[in-house]
Amino acid sequence: MVGALVLPSASMFVSCKDYDDDINNLQQQIDELSKTVKAIQDQIAAGSVITSVTPTGNGVTITLSNNKTFTITNGKDGAAGKDGTAWTIGTDGWWYKDGAKTDFYAQGPKGDKGDTGAAGKDGTPGTWYEPDTQTGYFVKHNGDGTTEVTGTRWQVKDPNAITAVKNDGENTLTLYNVAGGAGDAKTVVIDLSSKLYALQLNPVFYYQGLQAIDVAHLFGSNTTRIGLRRGTYIRQYEYDFIGLFATQLSRKAVDMAMAGSGADDEYQL
Repeated sequence: MVGALVLPSASMFVSCKDYDDDINNLQQQIDELSKTVKAIQDQIAAGSVITSVTPTGNGVTITLSNNKTFTITNGKDGAAGKDGTAWTIGTDGWWYKDGAKTDFYAQGPKGDKGDTGAAGKDGTPGTWYEPDTQTGYFVKHNGDGTTEVTGTRWQVKDPNAITAVKNDGENTLTLYNVAGGAGDAKTVVIDLSSKLYALQLNPVFYYQGLQAIDVAHLFGSNTTRIGLRRGTYIRQYEYDFIGLFATQLSRKAVDMAMAGSGADDEYQL
């Protein structure tokens, strides 16, 4: 068993007349420690090995295989150091020394407003899509002015279906594949700039896609009357109930009839 003992020591000294005694005392401790370490190294070089290291109240005792012992004591505590100085910047922008405000400002004054920058360049023209009434597909309008037909249909292929296109620019609603409509696309154009209160699809002559036959002449006519008290609040389910009897009686039509123009008005539709 071969043992080696290395005791590094790093110290920092500040030369000051008030600390001469402390420095001399510390140097003596270092010299004594160096002698002890040198003696241990000589014994190890002669063939001895360290057999035990026993802590003491003030250091350690090292025992060698030749029964020689060496005691290394801890150094004495040094003198307490003085508190340092703390410099900080307060929320008001001034330097503070150990919490006390100084006359030094830590931030420079706000600079003048800079000149207005040059105008930016025009952006690249965007891309937009428009339904093509001839093909039934969307047409892509590129920023360079070219167009191309996409593979996305806007018009339903079903011959019994009706497709509606609203044009906000022209304020129109165009219906396609309407029986009796204009051209091959069977279009009907509705002008939305006028007062259009409602738009209804009333399948009088069709039932589930099949053409129906009018047989009203085979049945007698019946009259249904619904009475509403003037000035009362009409709930939604009442409007729905009225609509079951006559689809043309929308909520707006009922409200206009209930409003009347005089005390002698008859509330009858």
